[in-house]
Order: sequence, then C-alpha cells, then structure tokens
Amino acid sequence: MADNFEWAKSRLPKDAKSIVWGATVHAAKQLPAGSKRGEPMGSYLHRALGDTAAVIGFTARSGHVSRLGATQKDISPASSDSIESRALAGSSENLRYLDRKQLQTLGNAPAHPIDFGQVQAADGSTVLDGLLVSREERPLVRVRPAKPQQ
Repeated sequence: MADNFEWAKSRLPKDAKSIVWGATVHAAKQLPAGSKRGEPMGSYLHRALGDTAAVIGFTARSGHVSRLGATQKDISPASSDSIESRALAGSSENLRYLDRKQLQTLGNAPAHPIDFGQVQAADGSTVLDGLLVSREERPLVRVRPAKPQQ
C-alpha cells in the first residue's frame, strides 16, 4: 500500500497535497502493543513524510458495521473508561473530533478504532494524529442500484 502511494505521489507536482482514504488499521502510525497484524501503511508513510503526514482515524461508541452485501457485525461495546465514551461524555453531539493533544491527555485507554470487534488499550496519540468519534456507527446501505456506465 505504501509503495502504491509513493508511486502515485511520484507522478504529482512536487508541492501537491494528497489524501489517502483507508481503514484506520492501514493508516495507523503504529499498532497497539500485542497486535497480531503486520506493520501498517501509515508507519511507512510517517517515516518517509514525517510531520507532513497526518492520520485521522474513525471509531464509534456503539452500532454495527458491514461491507455491502456482507453480514452485519456488532461493534463491541465501549466501556465507560474508553476513549469513545470519554470523548462523548457530557455532550449530546453525535460526533466529536479529538486532536493529537487530546488523545495524549486521555493516555493509555481502551478503544477500538483499529478493530471494531476488539477493544485494545493504547495511547491513541502514538497510533493516530486525530480521531473522529461517532456515537453510533451504521452499516453501509445501498440506496439505489448502480447504473452501468455508458
């Protein structure tokens, strides 16, 4: 994935900015200790680009996830001490953004932006540069059938 990004970036003007949209698990700067996954793309990009790269992750306190046509899966419940619950505490808002300093202030806390099915404790600021926390995640729904391109 990182090689693909570098290939695409090499074909852009030198001062071009890029956004790479991907799953938080792939974009992470590093994974929580004990993770059985390989090194994420984000770690390669951060080594190559330094602070000019930023990883914004996504997570939810509750809800369900699925890919189109796949079986819906429950998001494991967030405990009261989780990043998700603490980010939304005392607010009626459905979304909250936490920057790197706010993640650092929360310290080593349970959360599940890397895997909705598993809560892992980590210092969120070492994994991400920012985190968008949703009160409830809803699975993808096809609104209308896709039309073939002409």
